[in-house]
Amino acid sequence: MNSNRFSDSLLDSKRLVGDPLADDTVRRIFASGAIRSANELMRSIGENDDVSEMLLPDVMDDYFAATSTLPPWADPSKIACGQELFCRYGPQSVLVLHCASLPECYAAAKGVKVLAATARLSNDAQRRIVETAQMVVHVMAPGGLSKKGKGIVDCQRVRLMHAAIRHLILASGRWNNEDGLPINQEDLAGTLMTFSIVVVDGLNRLGIDLSADEVDAYLHTWACVGWVMGIDEELLPTNVEDARELMQTIRRRHHAPCPEGKDMTAALVTTMQNMMPGTLFDGFPAVLIRELVGTATADLLNVPQADWTKMFVGPFRMLGHLVDETGDRSALITKVSSLVSYRILDGLIWFHRGEKKAPFHIPESLQHRWANNNNNQTGGVFGGLRDWF
Repeated sequence: MNSNRFSDSLLDSKRLVGDPLADDTVRRIFASGAIRSANELMRSIGENDDVSEMLLPDVMDDYFAATSTLPPWADPSKIACGQELFCRYGPQSVLVLHCASLPECYAAAKGVKVLAATARLSNDAQRRIVETAQMVVHVMAPGGLSKKGKGIVDCQRVRLMHAAIRHLILASGRWNNEDGLPINQEDLAGTLMTFSIVVVDGLNRLGIDLSADEVDAYLHTWACVGWVMGIDEELLPTNVEDARELMQTIRRRHHAPCPEGKDMTAALVTTMQNMMPGTLFDGFPAVLIRELVGTATADLLNVPQADWTKMFVGPFRMLGHLVDETGDRSALITKVSSLVSYRILDGLIWFHRGEKKAPFHIPESLQHRWANNNNNQTGGVFGGLRDWF
């Protein structure tokens, strides 16, 4: 393990760096006179799934040219393997996104202030969460990272949105420079890790064992995404050891309790509760978050305490719907989490993102695979449980 690759001095320096290409593009947009304010630009980006529809060819040609292809070191076979992995475990990966990736982001006390400063997530929590999930699905679907693939298009939009947010926050004069630039390189790298190594580890905690080659392929795919998103190659891990080192270093440097992180987490838990039927399972999002991020991170985010037996296992055993013949708790978590995953996908699909935004989209290549997997959840001792979900 290269324990010195991501030193404090390196990461300190990266907190002072934004995204030169995207930042320059935003400056050129304003200079063109086509858009007069950062708020107007953010609305325009937010309302268009494809930022090429903003019709500023003279300004944005360089941006599209630089962001429409993968890095020269991209390995198509690894990307295909990583996306195949998502085909198999996409619903569970989306569950991990909600219950581990996003909470890990909210635990970074400096980075989460950007969300509070823009007031976007707190005002429209579910929309932001849905759009994050949409980008992940588009990136990881087969063909998503091909030229003009939906994953590439989403990356272009999100990268430009980040630059617009940086411009808006810095122009406000209310940003604490001691926190580094808003959405700086270290924070971008940390977010990338929550989509890559945190998902790999989360799937493992749900009882899904991946081979070393599968893990390597998944991390490589997200490293390519990071490159398209403008993350410095110096901050892109090349193996699982580097990825875990970077994530652990960022946790050490930035995880701390703060009001913004607690508010974001509360909004996330509420969003997940709204995706579940009735109120019987309202405690389950907290159970899963605690299961996936651990007690320390859950406590600093003020995640509600949850008694697994009292809130879930007990009632179902009394009803005769939930019996784990082997007594294997990990097998129980695997089955139940799979069922909950599909409920979350249902919630994403039915969420309305606004008049100018397309509804949540699952590529056809994934629809068939996931539908078959969902149908296979019927039968056996878990058939009754599926009816309850």
